[in-house]
Amino acid sequence: MYKLGILGGMGPEATALFLERVLANTRADADDEHIPSVVLNNTLIPDRTAALLGEGECPVAALQEDIDTLAALGVEVIATPCNTAHAFLDRLVFPGHVTFVNMVAETLKVAGEEKLLAVLGTTGLNRVGVYERMGLHNRFLPLTDEEQTLTMDAITLVKAARHAEAQEKLLASARLIRKREPDVLFLLSCTELSVIRAAFEKEFSCIDALEVLARKTVEACDYPTKDVL
Repeated sequence: MYKLGILGGMGPEATALFLERVLANTRADADDEHIPSVVLNNTLIPDRTAALLGEGECPVAALQEDIDTLAALGVEVIATPCNTAHAFLDRLVFPGHVTFVNMVAETLKVAGEEKLLAVLGTTGLNRVGVYERMGLHNRFLPLTDEEQTLTMDAITLVKAARHAEAQEKLLASARLIRKREPDVLFLLSCTELSVIRAAFEKEFSCIDALEVLARKTVEACDYPTKDVL
């Protein structure tokens, strides 16, 4: 019955935005031309960054339970709009009939090999190098402690629906990074940051991992895509 399963709740606003972007990327003129989808907005999955920093419960069991739930519903494609959750992929099992759309890998393909990349993501994501260990020939600029703190503050503020403050923190981080490396390409590698992308793009160009995932998810479901802004 369902083609797409969205493993969400990390966080809920980003999950809602992801579904919106899947719809926006699908060429459809009627309800039944969109992808039949089910969203598990599981806000009770243990904090991914806390787990990676050794400060909280491991989320693997909860993630696996949700994968199994989606698979039991018959979905053929699973996507999770949480970059940091990808740190646990090697401990998760997807049934053979299910295609998992890897947001990190797909974003790195879009980024290419020419530019130096600044990964704007959670402290957990960058501490364990989720993008770095998945990249092949990509080049990465490590964030300073100050830059990472500002970025993490922005993420936390988005989760609290304090968007204006989050924008200030994220822009402050990006300005510091750009001052060090003028030609760096920014990756919005936390889907909370995707929520405030419009404000960020007034000053900086970037690749938004959530937008990449939305597009690639439509393609993985074998549905037609359309050009979007």
